[in-house]
Amino acid sequence: MANSTGLIMRCLQALAGFYIMNKVVPMNGIFFAILLIYILFTPYYYISLLYFAYMYLDRHTPSRGGRGFHIWRNLFIFKWFADYFPMKLVKTHDLDPGKNYFFICHPHGLLSLSFVGHFALQRTGFATMFKGLFVRFVSLDIQFWFPIHREFALAMGVIAANRQSIEWCLSGKEGNKGGQVVALVVGGGREVLAAHPNTMNLCLKNRKGFVKIALTTGTSLVPVLSFGENEVFEQKAFAPNSRFRRYQEWMLKTFGCTQPVPKSLLPIRHPITTVVGKPIPVAKVDNPSAEQINELHDRYIDSLRQLFNENKDKYGSKNLKLTII
Repeated sequence: MANSTGLIMRCLQALAGFYIMNKVVPMNGIFFAILLIYILFTPYYYISLLYFAYMYLDRHTPSRGGRGFHIWRNLFIFKWFADYFPMKLVKTHDLDPGKNYFFICHPHGLLSLSFVGHFALQRTGFATMFKGLFVRFVSLDIQFWFPIHREFALAMGVIAANRQSIEWCLSGKEGNKGGQVVALVVGGGREVLAAHPNTMNLCLKNRKGFVKIALTTGTSLVPVLSFGENEVFEQKAFAPNSRFRRYQEWMLKTFGCTQPVPKSLLPIRHPITTVVGKPIPVAKVDNPSAEQINELHDRYIDSLRQLFNENKDKYGSKNLKLTII
């Protein structure tokens, strides 16, 4: 009986994993878009018209704090998703709920599944560990282009990946003077293509936009490392001059995202441990100079390396190396 229950639970966790993958990659949004366009040519055309009107009127929400529904996040399917790997969140330092924080998350992996579980769905204890803090997870603007799909993303507390969106949350424009957390995966599509098991290749050397936002808003930077994120997928590597690699590069330049080719439909069951590091205090600077940006960027990388070295043996492996590209 116990074996049967365990098998059923593993199946439910696998279904939850597949469901979340489809929510992270907005393929279902294409289906809803086609469906709503089809309805325009039926007697129920007003349904589509009303929704498209609402979508237009609500177009600024993803860049103005979004909306997160605890009832939606508390659905049991999301707990199954976190338990599939399983995921674990580790706190190394207390965070003052009277201040704002900018979580900078690494590595991107293929789909950033651990950060979705921790910070969008909050199914691993974030609210209990960091009481008084409200977190939003940053994702590409494309998540909000597709009808219906955008509502799922907004319900998870996802906001758009642009400077105005992040600054809206961190600068107190909502009237909130503290307790705001924005979680950003900075590696982007370039880091997706560098994501392979037993590696920690981070596209960070020339990524300094997050540093400028931290300075202009006076927000503490917090390095966040997920050990195991790169292990939950294996992707096919293509030769630099191959046709598909050129397609991946075109997507990256055109849309800011790319199309990896995983070797499996479901992620691999591999433990993911995400460590939230020590905050780096940042003084507010209205117009930071290049020197100030570079100095804080160097400090951030040093802090990130320290976090990696302190935790790689516990949650990764002794042979794992951190490479900044």
